[in-house]
Amino acid sequence: MHSAVTDACARAGGASEPEPFENELEEALKPIRVLIADDEPTLRLALSMFLVRHGYEVGEAGNADQAFEMATKGGFQVAMVDVRMPGDGIALLRRLEDAGWTGNAILMTGDPMQPGVRDEIDNGRPYLTKPFDMMAAVRLIASLHDSTVKTN
Repeated sequence: MHSAVTDACARAGGASEPEPFENELEEALKPIRVLIADDEPTLRLALSMFLVRHGYEVGEAGNADQAFEMATKGGFQVAMVDVRMPGDGIALLRRLEDAGWTGNAILMTGDPMQPGVRDEIDNGRPYLTKPFDMMAAVRLIASLHDSTVKTN
């Protein structure tokens, strides 16, 4: 595997292959990949552009089936999932869990008191109430990533 870390080690007279710590460091420095699953194209675009400006890599899905395929094959660490979209956001979360997806999911909802949504929130699922401040999304993603890194 050739990388910037390998090049830096070679220039510094170090080993030609990165040590395990360097591999972990390189992995930790990669941008967080966020999947936005929402059937509102305007929200997806605005949120995507905002997250990209803040250093995230972003994918977009307009329905639960597309989001499932992208999440399970695309290496996303975070999925922001609209509760009310074609295919149902809560059902998408169940499918992802059943498939062994290990990322963090954030619910996006206009009604956090809705049955099913309330259960998810009561069980600790992070959520954003629409309309939300985009900076709140950045802070929530960062806090989820920080807690994942500290526990791994």
